[in-house]
Amino acid sequence: MKSKVVTIIIHVAAWLVFFSLPLIFRPRHEMGPDVLPHDMFIPYFKLAFFNLFLVFMFYSNAYFFVPRLVFRKKYFQYTIIILVFFTIFMVVPDLIFRPPFNSGPRRMHPPDEFINFRQLNSVFLFIVIILISAGMRVVQEWKQAEKRNKQIEAERLVTQLSFLRSQINPHFLFNTLNSIYSLALIKSDMTAEAVMKLSEMMRYVIHDVHKDKVDLQMEIRYIRHFVELHKIRLSNNVNVELNIRGDFSIYKIPPLILLPFIENAFKYGTSSHEKASIIIGISVDHDILTFQISNQVFPGREDEESRGIGIHNTEERLNLMYPGKFKLVLTNNEKVFIINLTIQLS
Repeated sequence: MKSKVVTIIIHVAAWLVFFSLPLIFRPRHEMGPDVLPHDMFIPYFKLAFFNLFLVFMFYSNAYFFVPRLVFRKKYFQYTIIILVFFTIFMVVPDLIFRPPFNSGPRRMHPPDEFINFRQLNSVFLFIVIILISAGMRVVQEWKQAEKRNKQIEAERLVTQLSFLRSQINPHFLFNTLNSIYSLALIKSDMTAEAVMKLSEMMRYVIHDVHKDKVDLQMEIRYIRHFVELHKIRLSNNVNVELNIRGDFSIYKIPPLILLPFIENAFKYGTSSHEKASIIIGISVDHDILTFQISNQVFPGREDEESRGIGIHNTEERLNLMYPGKFKLVLTNNEKVFIINLTIQLS
């Protein structure tokens, strides 16, 4: 709060200094007795228009045009918009603030050299405002990126160990090994495949979880194995559907960022004696990743605090990795718990 107040004071002081310079250095021209009152105030009207327009351009360029166009590489649109506003800045004041026709005698027009100087000065001020506002925005974005990268690094270091402990957690590991043991006892053909899937999952977590981002198709493969190993141990009362659609080969994603939602579904959305259904959908289309998961809500199985912490931590990671580029919607109607997540990957 204090830093915002200081920033506002600095901006106000800078504009006051900037606005005072034309008044300080404005040349004093002799004005004869034939000058009309209307003509005397026209320069001040123009000056007020110039000042307000420059303030408008400064903040519009810094907080709208540069972020929305330059940062998104829409250079042609940005150039056109700046040229349009430059034309308005140079032409409109002379059209609006000019003495009316037939208003009687007026002072002599200043020499052409003074007109050219005034025009060049206006062009110079406009360019300076555009450059300073763009530079300020770039510096702000750089500082925010640096801060965000530090937060991401700190988050990665803090959560890396927890991922190793929780994503391949003892309960999942023991349950899976028991399921594999049961398959081995009956000499099931699924035994070798189950061992291979568990091995791949452990290799992925150990070797890739420390990275900021991994190939999305590797993450999808991990999720497939996770779901399929859960299916082995679950009873026939639990219906599990995993629907995957799209080309994931060209995208990257933070490792294990979707898994907490899936873990919660298996933890809170299954029952040994009641029918349950877990439906998972993952798709990618035009750089947008869509993830949806739904599960039944069983009274007595819901641990709001534990589930809330997991979702909150995942949302924090999303905020760090995809600021302003994701949407997370949670729906709980006391019968079904649904999570909808969209992420703009590029």
